[in-house]
Amino acid sequence: VVYSAGAELDVFGRRFNPTWTKLARLARSGDDRVYLQQQGQLNWQVGQEVLLTTTVWDDTDIDFPNNNEVMTIKAVDVENGVVQFTEHLEYTHYAGEEYQGEVALLSRTVEINGTPDDNEGFGGHVLITSGAKARVAGASLRHVGQTNQLGRYPLHFHLLGTSRESYFTDNVVRDTYFRCYVIHGTHEATVSENVAFNATGNCFYIEDGVEENNN
Repeated sequence: VVYSAGAELDVFGRRFNPTWTKLARLARSGDDRVYLQQQGQLNWQVGQEVLLTTTVWDDTDIDFPNNNEVMTIKAVDVENGVVQFTEHLEYTHYAGEEYQGEVALLSRTVEINGTPDDNEGFGGHVLITSGAKARVAGASLRHVGQTNQLGRYPLHFHLLGTSRESYFTDNVVRDTYFRCYVIHGTHEATVSENVAFNATGNCFYIEDGVEENNN
């Protein structure tokens, strides 16, 4: 989808807080719940998917695949920041003084999905060009982007110049065929509080390096 001069794109899903956070304590293999740093602030819902990122120091060995885990929420204790899952954790996720594993919400109320298992890596893309505006918040994009095709990225500000009114916030881009969030020739736009997971190529990409004052 390409939006050119004079066009405006508005996509708004429900705001979930936080979009991602960190563990408050160690989560061990076999546990069915995690303790998060946001106590009293969660509005995550039963049935939503959550990502726990790997915390091992090296997960590149073919015999030891990465320890990322996608879990489904069974219950949420908002006051204590506890999220219980329908299954038990397969891996241990570290949380100590020096660093803590990240936990991200993968579900949104607005979904834009391509075709899974596309061997050609050909998915949809959202391209916002000069003279257009885009406000995309609270959306999930999956199986999008086009492998090694220049300018065919899931969410892409392209040569907008100064665009204070445009933003990508609170979104999820996952299982992509090429990149996630791209800012090219665009200044003073906002790309904030987004989640990216299981992407081909760089997830957060400044294309020319001359882009300024983006948030």
